[in-house]
Amino acid sequence: MNRQDLLLNGIRKKIGDRSLHDALTESLQISYDAAHRRISGKSKLTLDEALLLSQYFSIPLDQLHSKSG
Repeated sequence: MNRQDLLLNGIRKKIGDRSLHDALTESLQISYDAAHRRISGKSKLTLDEALLLSQYFSIPLDQLHSKSG
């Protein structure tokens, strides 16, 4: 599993039953289609987006490094 997937899975755990698409569109202020491309892996998160998501959902990025390394 890559780091983007690990981050998205961490967000899924934080949001419970809420839609991951909705969570990304709100937190990153992007369209539903752009969120879908990131969730499906067609687009990679930028470093800025990953940092924003980690702060928004309180997920330390160093956890992603230790799990994937």
